[in-house]
Amino acid sequence: MSQFDQVEDYDSVLPRHITQYFLEKKTTGILSALANSLDSKVPLRGLDLGCGTGDVVATLTRKLPKVQMVGLDSSIRMLSHATRKYPNLEFVYGDMMKLPFLDGYYDFVVAVNSLHHLQSYEEQFQVRDEVFRILKGKGAFVLNEMNTRNPVVKLYLRHIFPIYREFETGDEIPLHKDVLYGFEIRNV
Repeated sequence: MSQFDQVEDYDSVLPRHITQYFLEKKTTGILSALANSLDSKVPLRGLDLGCGTGDVVATLTRKLPKVQMVGLDSSIRMLSHATRKYPNLEFVYGDMMKLPFLDGYYDFVVAVNSLHHLQSYEEQFQVRDEVFRILKGKGAFVLNEMNTRNPVVKLYLRHIFPIYREFETGDEIPLHKDVLYGFEIRNV
């Protein structure tokens, strides 16, 4: 069972206008990172690792109508919320360390604030290897990850929005500096 299965209503944590602001900011960054990687003439496949309640999947589907987006999460409750909110989109239950997809299947993979929830650096490396495996040769991996050691982030997560205490336990590990070894790094 995922720690997120214990959260009753994740979408009520923040007011919708704040969620929309961050969602727009994150998906704009994702699109910017993907700008040179996507061939707009052919249908593409994209995967959101740790998709939660599906907002990134829905927003990218709206902004990239030729992309078949899929969301993957290990929380049944999160996926239940996602399928209720977005019944026409595809969501898959699964473990990002053992992705249930064929080699070279996706044109791009995105992960927004997901990897710091893994239990070890070894698990982060497993995810990286799985992403390599399922990406097409010139595929892109767009990672948007918070710095869990930043005191401002800790203040935000633990005190300003106390419901986050249910799943931001304070022992999350930051992204290992070598997790992205083998990928071209671009800041956007």
